[in-house]
Amino acid sequence: MRSKALRFPSVAKLRHNFNFFASVKKALALLAISISLGLVWAHPFYVSMTEIRHNEKANMLEVSVRVFTDDLEKQLASDCNCKVDMSRKKDSTVLAGHLKRYVPQSLRFQVDGKPLQLVLVGFEKEEESTWSYWQSIQEKKIGILQVTNRLLYQTQPRQTNLVRFIHAKGDVTRQVQFPKESLVF
Repeated sequence: MRSKALRFPSVAKLRHNFNFFASVKKALALLAISISLGLVWAHPFYVSMTEIRHNEKANMLEVSVRVFTDDLEKQLASDCNCKVDMSRKKDSTVLAGHLKRYVPQSLRFQVDGKPLQLVLVGFEKEEESTWSYWQSIQEKKIGILQVTNRLLYQTQPRQTNLVRFIHAKGDVTRQVQFPKESLVF
């Protein structure tokens, strides 16, 4: 019997390499950022997390995007005017197609003014959220990384998107909140 992670062979490897939210320090940092955003825990909140790693050896950016599944389903359904259910494993090819169309329109990267194209590596649903994994081939050096992130803005005007950039010189997390959409690292 094949496991869920084997559906996309490189997802398990990427997940291991990225090692998201593995330490208490990262969880506390996310909690501190959420509190600083003025989020009230008793009310619903809308947040995504995008992590970008510069893999110098492979000359690429490795990108992982985590969003609440119900928010993503609502957005994808709005775009395709169809019903979207991220938990339907048999529809994984169709769901991948929806992600390939939506995410690159809402999450864009430029290195030193040159646009980068995202390629979907895989995705998986985990409890209440959906992870999607992307790669972008680029040049060895990154001078200025500009990120445009308007994930879920079309269906959720209270959306906040956290963006974390991990590279040789450090680890920086920033946020964009509707209507703001651009960050520079």
